[in-house]
Amino acid sequence: MKGASGQATIWPANGVLLAILLTTRVSLWPAYLAVGVVANLVAAYLLGFPINFIIRFPLVNLLELGIALALLRRFVGENYDLSQPRILARFSVIAAVLAPAASTLLNALLFSFLMMRGAAANFFLAVFFAHALGIITIAPVALALLGQKYTRSAKKPRLLLSASVSGLFLVTTVLVFAQSRYHVLFLVYPPLVFMVCLFGLVGGAAALFVTTFLAIGLTLNGHGPMILEEPASQLTRILMLQFFVSIAACLVLPLSAILAERDRAERQLEQSQERLAELARTDPLTGLANRRQLDETLEQECRRANRYRAPLSLLLLDVDHFKTFNDQYGHQAGDECLRAVAEVVKSFGRRPGDLAARYGGEELAVLLVSSPDDAAPSRAEALRQAVQDLCLSHAGNEACGVVTVSIGVATVHPQKHPATPKMLIERADEMLYEAKRQGRNRVMVSA
Repeated sequence: MKGASGQATIWPANGVLLAILLTTRVSLWPAYLAVGVVANLVAAYLLGFPINFIIRFPLVNLLELGIALALLRRFVGENYDLSQPRILARFSVIAAVLAPAASTLLNALLFSFLMMRGAAANFFLAVFFAHALGIITIAPVALALLGQKYTRSAKKPRLLLSASVSGLFLVTTVLVFAQSRYHVLFLVYPPLVFMVCLFGLVGGAAALFVTTFLAIGLTLNGHGPMILEEPASQLTRILMLQFFVSIAACLVLPLSAILAERDRAERQLEQSQERLAELARTDPLTGLANRRQLDETLEQECRRANRYRAPLSLLLLDVDHFKTFNDQYGHQAGDECLRAVAEVVKSFGRRPGDLAARYGGEELAVLLVSSPDDAAPSRAEALRQAVQDLCLSHAGNEACGVVTVSIGVATVHPQKHPATPKMLIERADEMLYEAKRQGRNRVMVSA
């Protein structure tokens, strides 16, 4: 969009090209830069810029992109998630301040030398804002469209709310800049804030982009609050409009980054709480549920079994001669033995509702939910055999020379007797004691 003195009110081309370069391989940069130079020359010619501007145009834009790319690669790296405050700050300072300032200074000096001596200051301001706003309003949207991942809010807005806020923003922006009777620029800011709060950085950047082009387009066509400034030159109005967009960018982008940082902190807190809750319910040695979780689950499943009249089974198993194993091989080997047995036990408690847990010491447990009468004994026997098949050497187990387990099985039928955790544990423990009394490495089932 072209303004006074032949300069652009906003120059979006460098913002688009910068986003493309940042998301492609360095080896492709020369080709993209060549295409960009040609495209900018064509655009400048079609917009009717004077010949001296077209001649110096490639040099100035290449300088701006070169400075931006070099500094961004040095101080930002390859992560351009502008929803992170640190990255947004560096990107804004480098791409939207330092690079445009350096290139525009050269452009202004050339303009003053070639055209109007003493006019460099006004020219510098107009062109600097045009390039800076072109980058800061276009690059975030372009990066998003090109696949750069931004941190988004964990909560997705509802369709009606999204449509309402988007409609409010669009209608307010059009009404503010379509009239020329009242100074109501401030009405644009609340909808912009709503867009950021609802859609995050991408939505806020898109809203800033739309605001910029609606404001510039309507102002250059004689509408909007800027027209109220009389007497004022076209250049003055453009500078005021650019200043307004700059303030909007300073509101939208930092706010979006702050909200994204808050969302990240909330998610990290939730994940930490989940991990702590998991640690509080997990045995650190075996990775199975701990005694606390077993007791809570037993209480819940007993209530459910009584409600639905469904059978509930508990397997209690003990590693045979485990004290002898520790004395002979050491406690570290004993821990490894328990982990290996626990992995087998875990594989037998993977049905929905089932639970594998460490009951205490070398005793482990498997809670079976809604299993038929013959399922618990058969699964217990399969578990016993699976542990024996590990063939973990155990010289202290004179019967077979490998690690084995004894298992006690108890099943309650709420149709006959209400299920309680105490009754289930006592029956399974009695059967475990009986299995050990009868020689170990066997399964005993309560009658």
